[in-house]
Amino acid sequence: AFVLTGPSAYKYKYDPLAIFEYADIYPANVYIVGLTPQNKPYDGNTTATWTGTAILQGTAMGDNVSLVTGTLAANFNSPSIGINKAVYITGFSITGPDAYRYTMPPVLDIGYANITP
Repeated sequence: AFVLTGPSAYKYKYDPLAIFEYADIYPANVYIVGLTPQNKPYDGNTTATWTGTAILQGTAMGDNVSLVTGTLAANFNSPSIGINKAVYITGFSITGPDAYRYTMPPVLDIGYANITP
């Protein structure tokens, strides 16, 4: 049996049932925290606003990875009135010498907010 060990072992997957003599190594997922979607009155569209500052999370200590803020756009999951509606944001990416070790989804869930009548 094989066991992955070391400070970066969490970045790798090992399937003990695999009959091959190699392992697949996948980039680790990173995400952002620090953004709070804001409630809004119904206006017929999905456009959302937020407050806060985005902070990159999920990188290993010592890795050189930075958050890049492009053209940001946040949207509710639908334009209809509702409570605790999911809000998603696009426009972030990552860069740096160690960025190849990570993956960031193009659309990120930043929380929930309300569309009121």
